[in-house]
Order: sequence, then C-alpha cells, then structure tokens
Amino acid sequence: MSAFSRLRYIITANVNSLLEKAEDPQKLLKALIREMEDARLEARQALAEMLAEVKVLETAQTRLDVSIKSHQDEAEKQVLAENETAARKALAEKSIQQKQRQEQQRQLDSLRERISSIETDINTLQERYQSALELRKRWNSKSHPAKLDSKTASLTRGQQRMRNTLNRFEQLQQQVDNLEARVQAEDEAQRYFETAHPSRHTNADNLAVEAELEALNNRLHPVAPEAKSA
Repeated sequence: MSAFSRLRYIITANVNSLLEKAEDPQKLLKALIREMEDARLEARQALAEMLAEVKVLETAQTRLDVSIKSHQDEAEKQVLAENETAARKALAEKSIQQKQRQEQQRQLDSLRERISSIETDINTLQERYQSALELRKRWNSKSHPAKLDSKTASLTRGQQRMRNTLNRFEQLQQQVDNLEARVQAEDEAQRYFETAHPSRHTNADNLAVEAELEALNNRLHPVAPEAKSA
C-alpha cells in the first residue's frame, strides 16, 4: 500500500466502529496507533520528496527563464544586424524552451495541488492520532497502571523511529541530488536533440516564429511614414 493509500485509508476509517466490534479493543487500538504512526512517517517522507521535486522544477524554470531571455536578446541583436537566419534560429530555440517551461509549470501546479491535499490529510491524521493516544491513556489508567519499563520501551521505540526518520531523510537528500542531476542531463539531452534535429518544428511553430520575427523587424526597423506612402 502506498503512503497516500495508507494515509487515506486510516483517516477515513471509522475507528470507533472498529473498536466496538473488536474482540480485543485494546489490542486493536494499539495496532491502529502503530499504523497511524507508520502512515504519518511515510506521508511526511512522501511530502518531503514532493517538496524536493518542486524545488528542482523551480530551479529548472529559473534556468529556462534566463535562457529564454538570452534567446530573445540574441534574436533582437540579429534583427538589428539584419541577419534574419540567425534571428529565426534564436526565436525557434526560445519557442522550444517556452514549451518546456509551460510543461514544467503544469507539473508544478499538479505537485502543489497534491502537496496541499496531503498536508490536509496529515493534519487530519494528527488529530485522530492524538485522540487515539488519549483513548489508550484512559483505558490504561482504568485497567493497566503505568509501568516504568513500558515507558522505557516507548522511549526506545521513539528513538528507533527517529533513527529511521534520519535515515530516510539521508535517502531523500540523495534523491534530491539525483533529481538535480536528471534535470541537468535532460537539459543536455535536449540541447543535443535540438542540434541534431533542426527540422523538429511543426508548421504552426514555424508560422509563429515567422510572425514573431516580423514583429521584431517592425519594432526594431520601423518604416518611416514617407516610405509607407511611397
């Protein structure tokens, strides 16, 4: 079961109904609390991974923004130099990168929506977890007096979970590094593809480039009124 599936299952489960039907409610409550703890840890790890991916995409977008502006500046420079071939190439490269940025934005929007949803679920889980702990505490105070060794065992489990969390976050850092390396590799592959496949544009893309080139020419080389009347 994925972290999201486990989380959704637990926060939608009717705990009171389950406990009422259980042969051993205390044993079931203990299992549910353990399941909540695991689900919370997994959900937080998944959330951290998504936040890391958001960071990688935002970094990639920043690089694209710089590159898109560079292609725009190059196109204007070549138009002023009356080199339409070079200007057209710069505009075509800019068009490709603008499409890449739009796709990255769609991914970012989707990620942020999922992040918002899982944050809400984590908060709901935390509330149910605290309620379960209070219920266990009430049951223990009535039928099972607190014992020192039980507290020590609980602390040991908490320490183990902390070690597990630290290990998972070390793995997460490696995943972030891998994501950044993947983005860089994809950028390099895209540049190679653009060099090796000059005819990758559709007719619509070519028409858009020509229209933008014409607009640049009109802006940077305005025709004098007397020339127009002539």
